[in-house]
Amino acid sequence: MTISGIRLFSSNNLESLGLFKELVGSKNQTVVNSIRNLKLKPNQVNATKTDAVGTLAGIVENFNLYNITLDSPNLVVLGGNAVGGIAGIVRGKVDIDGLSSNVSVTSTRAISAYNYSIYNSIPSGYENSENLTDVYYAGSVIGVIDAYSTSNPAGQIRALNATTYSKV
Repeated sequence: MTISGIRLFSSNNLESLGLFKELVGSKNQTVVNSIRNLKLKPNQVNATKTDAVGTLAGIVENFNLYNITLDSPNLVVLGGNAVGGIAGIVRGKVDIDGLSSNVSVTSTRAISAYNYSIYNSIPSGYENSENLTDVYYAGSVIGVIDAYSTSNPAGQIRALNATTYSKV
């Protein structure tokens, strides 16, 4: 499936922005949540005062992503603190495979007022609050990956197969 002509814009202070603001699945993943076989061709992604920005989703949590292509060679994805072509923040128990991006990405380091759950080896309930106020990340595919696995509490992504193309 191809979705083209997407225009995402906000001049407001937001926590996250994308075609989906957030894709959030269950922590125990008894039901597997995933998006697969999708091609995105956006015309505009501009939210410089938004913390987590991605064309597909600002935040992806406990959700699997397979075979997603972002193809807009003249596009610059603009966002605040964690900015990715496909997703700004990916966290939790995730499986990622076959992602590709042909865009440029810029993080403008917005002033963040939001807290994010960062897992970092915290098995019981695996939540900790970290603030993105003083950081900024940009990635052609994903801005920040913070994955947790019950079999490896230090965090891992089972499969990361991502391709990026960048203009110099």
